[in-house]
Amino acid sequence: MDRLQRVENRHTLSLEAVNLNVYRGWQEAIIVPRLIEKIRRAQSIRDPSLPDSIEELEGWYQQTERTVYTIGRQATTMLGIAHFSSETHGNASYQFGSRMYDSRIDRDAAASFVAAIHHDFTSHKRYEGRVWTKLDERDREKRLVYEKNGYREVSHHRGAALLVRSAISKMDF
Repeated sequence: MDRLQRVENRHTLSLEAVNLNVYRGWQEAIIVPRLIEKIRRAQSIRDPSLPDSIEELEGWYQQTERTVYTIGRQATTMLGIAHFSSETHGNASYQFGSRMYDSRIDRDAAASFVAAIHHDFTSHKRYEGRVWTKLDERDREKRLVYEKNGYREVSHHRGAALLVRSAISKMDF
């Protein structure tokens, strides 16, 4: 079990200005109850890489190597969650997924959150390769956030788009 560590980099500055913080880690006693509450109340389009039910949540963190990030006013609040997992697809070695649970996380804040955690993941894991994600074709907002952070669609199948982000080290941070 990781302890939650506050992430600080140039991408978190705009979030801190509106009293939002980014945390890396998985502290089951803090994250799981909040995630269960968010799953029950979720109105947003689901992310196929994140648990969408309490049954799916059980063991989700342990199923594969994951780096989890949350965004909130403090470590004990959770307005959104994201993760990188070591699931390969083509020449991308990690999968990325995110879900915002609060309307206060607008497109700009979501884009800053995604930029901040990609930057942190690069330095924390020392990984500079490609990252992939799959998203619902109806989720226009998330697509715009991901595209702003360097993701490009590589395929489309049955209502889902597969996007890949080029090598992180080559991205303009």
